[in-house]
Amino acid sequence: MSVRTDDSWLGFAAAAAAAVRAIGGPRFPKLLFDWVSAAVTIDSCAVFAFDSALTPRHVFTYGRLEPERGETLARDYTQQFSALDPRRKHLILADKSEAEQVLSFGGGEDYPPLYLDHFFAQNALVDKAALIHSLRGEHIYCNVYRMADTGRFSPADWTRLRAVLPLAAAIIAQHALHDATPEARDNQTEPNASQFVHDLFGRDVPPFDLLAARESEVCERILLGLSTDAIARDLGIAASTVVTHRRRAYEKLQVGSQRELFLLCLDRKARVIPPR
Repeated sequence: MSVRTDDSWLGFAAAAAAAVRAIGGPRFPKLLFDWVSAAVTIDSCAVFAFDSALTPRHVFTYGRLEPERGETLARDYTQQFSALDPRRKHLILADKSEAEQVLSFGGGEDYPPLYLDHFFAQNALVDKAALIHSLRGEHIYCNVYRMADTGRFSPADWTRLRAVLPLAAAIIAQHALHDATPEARDNQTEPNASQFVHDLFGRDVPPFDLLAARESEVCERILLGLSTDAIARDLGIAASTVVTHRRRAYEKLQVGSQRELFLLCLDRKARVIPPR
């Protein structure tokens, strides 16, 4: 399996690591927005969490909209408009589907005119992509938008969105868990990315307990965004040896990419490690 090491990919990995480091902290919305924007241009991001009764709460809004306008729209959505959202039906189906589907705006034909006017027309929003990620009884509803001066998402943009939004939603879900915890809201200290991975690799957590020590060290550095050459330098081994350890680790963990490894870690962290 080849690994990209060009500057754009390294920058993208570094932006992902920065977003993970900020989970639970006040800088998370901006860093998450910057990371997704490194893959595909977006103008706004709005995230809501729905409980089992489909009652929404606002997690964050970030982007080009004025902050006060974003907060007003979020309040209007949670208090009045969420029941009119045609994508709401996917929240009901979220627990019954194993696949996370990136939902498109289409032409907006299935949106009520009042909803379209209030959220889209009045704010120069012309396109949106959404994804629902379920975690611990909550459905995390992630939405990214384009404005008129940027234009609608292209077919190439949709390809990138389908690749990046599932991972973005999984990371956002971890932030939403912290956001829902009163103690975490009072604590503005951002978690450390190294601690994030050590919480898993330092414990006897299946399936990570199957890994040899060097395989764990390689996986930890992959999650922190290091390239193959950087891992080799850090561990004092050959790049080919890094590739071998990565291949063996991926086989044991039954993953095929950095993204799948990230999702596996997030899933296991949610199950065995309580939010800080």
